[in-house]
Amino acid sequence: MPETAMPRSPQPRPAPCPECRLIKAAYVLVSRAGDRVAARGWIAAMGRHHRAVH
Repeated sequence: MPETAMPRSPQPRPAPCPECRLIKAAYVLVSRAGDRVAARGWIAAMGRHHRAVH
């Protein structure tokens, strides 16, 4: 019988970097407070951070 290749498991996701954690925490705080303008600012900050660093 020919050997069949076993499917490979996906790679584990790396932990977020410290700056990602800081941006996400700030986003959560302003979102829970209902400040949609500030939340949009943190979303934009995360996008800029991802493009620049990751």
